[in-house]
Amino acid sequence: MSIDPYLTETLPPLPLDASTVDYFVDRVVTIVNNVRKMEICPGYDDEKYQVAWPVCPFGEKDTNPYRECRYSETFRSHTCLRLVGKKKWRCSECAKLYKPLKRRTAAAAMETRKSKTANKYLTESKMLIKLQEQRQELDKARKKIVRLHSKMEVMIKKEGIAVEQSMSDALSEILSDSKITPAQSIFMQQQIKASQVEKSSSMRWHPTMLRLALAVHLTSPSAYELLRDTGMVKLPSSRTLFEYSHANRIKEGIDAVVIEKLSARVTKLTEEINPTTKVQDKHKKYHILMADEMYISQNLIFQKTSGFTSLDDIDSEIRNLEAHLDNPEKELDPVMASKIMVYMVKGVSNGQKEVVATYASANLSATQMYSWTWKVIGALERSGIAVAAFVCDGSSTNRAFIKKHKPCNDTHPNENGVVYCTLNKCARERKLFFISDVPHLLKTIRNCFLNSRWDKF
Repeated sequence: MSIDPYLTETLPPLPLDASTVDYFVDRVVTIVNNVRKMEICPGYDDEKYQVAWPVCPFGEKDTNPYRECRYSETFRSHTCLRLVGKKKWRCSECAKLYKPLKRRTAAAAMETRKSKTANKYLTESKMLIKLQEQRQELDKARKKIVRLHSKMEVMIKKEGIAVEQSMSDALSEILSDSKITPAQSIFMQQQIKASQVEKSSSMRWHPTMLRLALAVHLTSPSAYELLRDTGMVKLPSSRTLFEYSHANRIKEGIDAVVIEKLSARVTKLTEEINPTTKVQDKHKKYHILMADEMYISQNLIFQKTSGFTSLDDIDSEIRNLEAHLDNPEKELDPVMASKIMVYMVKGVSNGQKEVVATYASANLSATQMYSWTWKVIGALERSGIAVAAFVCDGSSTNRAFIKKHKPCNDTHPNENGVVYCTLNKCARERKLFFISDVPHLLKTIRNCFLNSRWDKF
């Protein structure tokens, strides 16, 4: 500890001799008076941090051997200044112990330690518990290795096949030189396992194998069945795949689960900062809604409880009234669905594409399509998925559906009476544009050329 801070208000030192004794005494008295103005640093004596004293490496415990009155027991920094002014309670070096002591006290107060907590932040008791747990894990691992080794030896003796030394060396060389990927290894293991089971229904397929089978089956069901029928490749049955691909119950109408997941992805894309422009890509929230009819077999069941078409109340009443006028005595039978109207939404610039709604129908009307379409648009807009345009083919029902809308250009009406845009009822500040399916138009042009026998001229 340096004495320089206590030499204030003193004259420069002189050699001690008979003529400078009084001068020396004055300097000593001045130093003693300056020291008496100071107080002993009590260190960091806060009792609530005592639990962290044994594990903090930045200081040491002081048991007060000189019986100082300012503290009874404390934790002092290795670089403590020992003396402080009367206006301060502790020195600057001991004050730096606040954060490490607080952090270690909080760690000690936790009932259970975190698995990734560094050892330097653990108390002595926690370190002993951690060491004991690691020792138990090692003991379990050793026992498991011994048990598996014994089991492997039994299997080799029971099911192993003795081969000549030359063949053994050749097989070992092939295995050491081959570069089999983990996916290929799983595939071969599953094929061997499937060949050994007595009943195919008792086979427990690996998740990777199930994903591969689902991908092939969804690409081409006929090709998948052909592979199974050849017997060259063991694959799960179509019934097994059905249980995995239909984990969620299929229901008619708007698929709220798909819209919710799509909304989360769109929100994430619009909130991300573009690294080039340094701003958010708000344009990624705009989407195109597409609709088209798909013909289905009437023997298929769309719903477990009902395979019939579900009409709105108004449509159902109108159909019942028309049938009653034609034949008052005829009993009304439910209409079997022969088509499915599918609604798909696709992002303009974000690459997202999902089927969001399906409706079963027999004879689709423009009124039905009007009701269904605006229900789907409303669900999308409420989820933050902005619909900019509606795309469909040029069928008579679709044309009648478009004509039901009020054009948004009333001030300058189209001479041909074509409605190509209307106000979005679910977002009044935007327009909704109607677009005839461009690939369908190109196909129609191609068919017209083929039917005109242009190649004969």
